[in-house]
Amino acid sequence: MNLAASRWLLLAWLSIGLTGCYLPKPVTHARLTISVDSQLAFNGAPLAADALARALDAAKPPGHDLVVQIDAAPGADLRLVRSAVDAVTLAHARVAFSKDYSVQ
Repeated sequence: MNLAASRWLLLAWLSIGLTGCYLPKPVTHARLTISVDSQLAFNGAPLAADALARALDAAKPPGHDLVVQIDAAPGADLRLVRSAVDAVTLAHARVAFSKDYSVQ
């Protein structure tokens, strides 16, 4: 086999190998706000704490990863914040916290 044919063969082998590379899933983002008086809002809509799991399931399209940004007011009940983090984790979603302390 000559050098040109060897290079073509190597290029073909590499291109076939690279077509099977990992492609990440699309990501859907959601926002959960927890106020000082323990009120929840999911993507801007008021939400009861016991409805959070259903809202998380509905927000995650099939084949997508879900990232939930939690904006907790500085005086928010820590038990509620922990409960929200647990619900997000159980929904197989990722948690992100906001540094925006303007939530009241």
